Amino acid sequence: MRILYVSHGHPEFAAGGAEIASYELFRRVVQLGYDAFYLARVGPFTHPRRPGTPFQAVPGAGHREILFFSEHFDYFTHSQKEHALITVYFREFLEALRPDVVHFSHTLHIGLEAVRQVQNVLPDAVIVYTLHEFLAICAADGQMVRTRHHELCDHASPVRCNWCLPDRTPQDFFLRELFFKSHLHCVDAFVAPSRFLLDRYRAWGLPEHRLHLIENGRASQEEAPIRNVKPGEARGQIGYFGQMTPYKGIEVLLSAMRILAGKGGDDIHLFLHGANFDLQTAEFQAAIRELLAACTGNVTVLPQYSQEDLPGLMENVDWVVVPSTWWENSPLTIQEGFMHRRPVICSNIGGMAEKVHDGVDGLHFTVGDPRSLADTLLRGAQEEGLWARLRGAIRPVFPVDLAAQAHAQLYRSLLERRPAPESCLVCSQ
Repeated sequence: MRILYVSHGHPEFAAGGAEIASYELFRRVVQLGYDAFYLARVGPFTHPRRPGTPFQAVPGAGHREILFFSEHFDYFTHSQKEHALITVYFREFLEALRPDVVHFSHTLHIGLEAVRQVQNVLPDAVIVYTLHEFLAICAADGQMVRTRHHELCDHASPVRCNWCLPDRTPQDFFLRELFFKSHLHCVDAFVAPSRFLLDRYRAWGLPEHRLHLIENGRASQEEAPIRNVKPGEARGQIGYFGQMTPYKGIEVLLSAMRILAGKGGDDIHLFLHGANFDLQTAEFQAAIRELLAACTGNVTVLPQYSQEDLPGLMENVDWVVVPSTWWENSPLTIQEGFMHRRPVICSNIGGMAEKVHDGVDGLHFTVGDPRSLADTLLRGAQEEGLWARLRGAIRPVFPVDLAAQAHAQLYRSLLERRPAPESCLVCSQ
């Protein structure tokens, strides 16, 4: 069984959660003896385009990892503007490699047309697609957050989407949905690591029998030792690990720290490990810098980290905080906290609330509410015995070995029973 993994990024150059999850899965599948390859998109921010080909090697990675350069992408339709990338180069790549399974971790920056191209070139191959967020449903960056007043959105429709993005007509959104579903109809199985996300896509119209729940598997790390505390010292050192984007709740977190600084909350200190802050809008950067200036005494800003650095960084923190203001799916940060047996404090919605059990292995706070977060941070630091009780209830993180075996079993079952043709996803509704 030859497997091709297609990702919108390589974690060596784009360290997002979906990239890390797909790459760790690929690496473990290879270690289990499968004939697997990893094709990852890169762009002009990290790589120059080579003359005559979009393909590049990953230095020192061997022949199983290939980079695919793409820079012209339609973010509204998720269509590849440079048609030859899919119709010529990707097609020739498929014809040469001839995988039995093509597993798309994402088609962002690549193009939905790649899915149909697999079906056209390799009609007997199985196509699997991992759902990481709501980009197919929501044209507003896939966050399902209303753009006017930033309320959470629970479903899409042409009229509702037009209210969020008035530069597009309701007809545009109707055609966008048709375009997505016509290409996703080629997919044999959809995988997602949270029940919450699967339920949203089921309601959107993906067939029930094609939806599969498989948690993101993580490569094991040696558990970081707990921080030594002095007698009477609170467990109040908080770690944020992740992207510095508006929807990750950085403003909520820093606003909470400013509240604590005003209250004299000396027990709480935040270690902020953020990535890609320089890629955000000037307005967002200015707002974050203003907040940081207001709480310099209880916030330490640290550089972007690698997975190898994580155990050492976890030694300094008692809690991991995930303050996202969108639904999330299955944040790797939660798994990273649990991997090192640090209780997690998170927003009380979506995939976060599904993965962290309030009062059992972590604490919830009201999404988007800095005062609720500040109160929860204080409770975590000051309530006697709480940290130890929550830490003791943390369950082992789903290992990448089991994730790889579950995916391999899914691939085999799909190859053994190719589904009969069905009516179009669009026409059947």
